[in-house]
Amino acid sequence: MSTRISQQFKFLTTLSEIDQLILSHITLKDILATTISHGNNAVQSKTIDIAMVNEKNDNLLDLYSEDIHHVHGIAMSSHPILESEKNALIHKKTTIYKIDDQNTPNYLKPLIQKELSCFALVPVVINDKIAAILIFGFTTTDFSDETHSRLRELGDRFAIALEKSAWENQLYLQAHYDPLTQLPNRQLLNDRLQQAIKRAIRDKSSFPIMFLDLDRFKTVNDSLGHSSGDKLLKMVSQRLIDVLREEDTVARLGGDEFIIYLATSEHQHEIYSHSTQIARKILATLAQPFAIEEQDIHVSGSLGIATFPNDGDDVETLLKNADSAMYHAKSEGRNNFQFYSKELNEKAMQTLVMETNLHQALENNEFQLYYQAKVETKTGRIQGAEALIRWIHPTQGMIRPDQFIPVAEDTGLITQIGEWTLHEACHQNKTWQDAGLPKIKISVNLSPRQFQHQSLIDLVGETLAKSELSPVYLDLEIVEGTAMHDIEQTIASLQQLKKLGLSISIDDYGTGYSTLSYLKQFPVDTLKIDMSFIRNLVESSGDRAIVSSTILLAHNLGLSVVAEGVEDVQQLELLQELGCDEIQGYYFSRPLPVDDFAKLLEKGVITPSEQ
Repeated sequence: MSTRISQQFKFLTTLSEIDQLILSHITLKDILATTISHGNNAVQSKTIDIAMVNEKNDNLLDLYSEDIHHVHGIAMSSHPILESEKNALIHKKTTIYKIDDQNTPNYLKPLIQKELSCFALVPVVINDKIAAILIFGFTTTDFSDETHSRLRELGDRFAIALEKSAWENQLYLQAHYDPLTQLPNRQLLNDRLQQAIKRAIRDKSSFPIMFLDLDRFKTVNDSLGHSSGDKLLKMVSQRLIDVLREEDTVARLGGDEFIIYLATSEHQHEIYSHSTQIARKILATLAQPFAIEEQDIHVSGSLGIATFPNDGDDVETLLKNADSAMYHAKSEGRNNFQFYSKELNEKAMQTLVMETNLHQALENNEFQLYYQAKVETKTGRIQGAEALIRWIHPTQGMIRPDQFIPVAEDTGLITQIGEWTLHEACHQNKTWQDAGLPKIKISVNLSPRQFQHQSLIDLVGETLAKSELSPVYLDLEIVEGTAMHDIEQTIASLQQLKKLGLSISIDDYGTGYSTLSYLKQFPVDTLKIDMSFIRNLVESSGDRAIVSSTILLAHNLGLSVVAEGVEDVQQLELLQELGCDEIQGYYFSRPLPVDDFAKLLEKGVITPSEQ
């Protein structure tokens, strides 16, 4: 009687220990240790082993056994399990295998001991699948109903503990890892950097972090869709992992921004060479094409590097300064890396203020359109006008486009600004027409990001419909470099735009790298010769030859030509001789606000002496 009570007490104690695990923060190691150390006493078995189905290969068992010589008291080995062997267990509460049974599975054979008579196997089933097997070795084959009941109850408790462990592990993953790439997120990165700072202070050493931003990622997202963008981020993540060591950390902050922490304990003078080596490897691996949706996608990265403690003695400052260095890398042409300096921080703060002000400008209608006339070369008659954006800040006055457009491009605000410009220009042109002014073609610049956006065709069509402007009075300008970014996509987009009935101009022609073979394929109407060739047209025979050949080329292709930046009569006369169709520049008219341009338009013809 006392023996039975003692066994009952040991059994309940084991269940209580497992219950305590369930109620506390639980790990798989805790579950295994508690079950292995107390399970045999609970059911009076000689041995207990636990076989866990491998997470990556469900035909493999990770076998955990007690081992007093092992550092954690548990040894692990792996053994294959057949599908038929799992099926034989899943529908039974307990399965008994005698030691001399020829059907004994191979994974049990390493557990056989001389004094054992049989194994009792208790399957642990979660979501209709075997997650683990509790393996009890007995010296007898005679089991009471109570022993069977205890085996089953121990298996049920183990299943509950296992599910709780998996649930807590899932919660931890959700809180500390990015769901898309499975990389550490900002919270886990912050924890690791805090620990790194403590070690560096203790060891009087330094370490670098890198801020990586993918160049033109938004273009991929906009042109191919978010699904392809997500695939690209996953592939980038894996390449970064492959480049770094196991002790390093690569985390995703969000979007296309990554942080790399190099877990090195070096002195400041060694940081530069080590960081440079890793940065070059990262840029090299990103330079290789990414195969997505049967296309080779090309992206690059801009890297900013900051070191502890020189560039910041806390996590927030380090991240901010690495970010500043990254933006400097972008401003230097992208696809490069830069180290932080104090001057960069000042520039970054200016960019941040500019971005904030741009948001406010959109909300407060601080933008205005100015219009610069395009006139017929021989007569001076106004043929059209280019809409040029101006920012009238409430305290700073007019801010030049070259000051805010690059920031708008980097932050993505250029898309909203471009939509506003297109809408405003179309409505204004229709207003002039309704007022009885001469009907002219209005030209609107499309930014690279706007041109590559998948909703561009719908946007232009909807804008024309809302403004009630006939498409023959709208001209869209794209710069030569944008047209050459993706030839096939460019041709497809231009063809769709042309179907709307509008005209298209290649802006800044001569500054890019287009060739005649591609130019012939583009469904465009006009070439605009960049002002850099007009500036020294009279003095430079080289510029004169380029302009002359461009005009001849365009006319042979049935295109008209506009010369930008004409500022004096000598340039005008030479362009007349060369057969240029239209002129745009200060010689005829500066960009003018709406009311002033309306007065100019009312005259119809511009006499340079009037300007």
